Amino acid sequence: MKNMAKRFKDEEFLFTLTTAFKVSLIFVFLTLFALYLIWLILSINTLFIEAQTLKGFENIQSIYKDYILSNTIDYIPYLLGFIVLLFLGGIYIAKLLMRPFKEIEKYCSQRAEGNQEINYEPDFFSEHKLLTRFSEFFFAYLADIETSKTLRTSTIPPQYQKIHKPPFDRIFFFHFALMITIIAISNFIFLVTLLGKLQEGLMKLVTSVLKDNEISTSFFIGQQEFIFDSLTIALSVVLILYYFVLAFHLYGKVSGAVFGFFSTMRSFMKGNYDARVHLLGFNHIRPSGRALNKYLKTICDQYHNKKDS
Repeated sequence: MKNMAKRFKDEEFLFTLTTAFKVSLIFVFLTLFALYLIWLILSINTLFIEAQTLKGFENIQSIYKDYILSNTIDYIPYLLGFIVLLFLGGIYIAKLLMRPFKEIEKYCSQRAEGNQEINYEPDFFSEHKLLTRFSEFFFAYLADIETSKTLRTSTIPPQYQKIHKPPFDRIFFFHFALMITIIAISNFIFLVTLLGKLQEGLMKLVTSVLKDNEISTSFFIGQQEFIFDSLTIALSVVLILYYFVLAFHLYGKVSGAVFGFFSTMRSFMKGNYDARVHLLGFNHIRPSGRALNKYLKTICDQYHNKKDS
């Protein structure tokens, strides 16, 4: 229990957990809403069928309720399994967003401990254009300081001099938004399949009830297909919109921190050797910031009396 309580105080763990919930709960809420709409449709259907005053179907409401209950129970294992997969997908997305910072944390921690053999080599999917490329330049600068054993300033490349706010990294956003898109498409396919199965079962039920009234059956089926098609389109639009908003929301959870790391590195290279990463509102990235700060402090402590004039 103590380990669990400690775990829930870990901001990085909480960020991963909440991201996974955000990714999976969109599907849960939309599915529940879809089932509620289907319940309303079936309630209206009972009124239509009862209006046919067919003898022997006085308990049509009980038949419908049994139908809904049996179909819902049949799909519960599939729904739960799919929700678990979405939750795992959300965990992966959180890790993907955190990966550029974890690469820096790993490198800085080992360099601060004296490991001179480690190289800063971020993988392709963790590359943030501003953070990764400038980090490579910055860590090469720190390596030169360790080699020459002298603190010195360095010229900032022109493309980095006029950056004063978090830029939008289209490539990094595309990499993680691609995962969001895959999840959204899988949501769409599963939801459409579920609605299709419910519609198919409903049509079979109605056909058996109204088998002696071809006109009513034809009218009913035609209207139901239109209603289900409209419901599917509406839910698909809402689904895509929600995941689109979620993608920008999650990107905002790291973009400000990227600029914080970058501005600290740039300031240090200009000669402000007291520059450190201070993140407000990005608690899940603080361990990476502390690792960089520790490495910068190690550099300053070792060479503070050997500054290049």
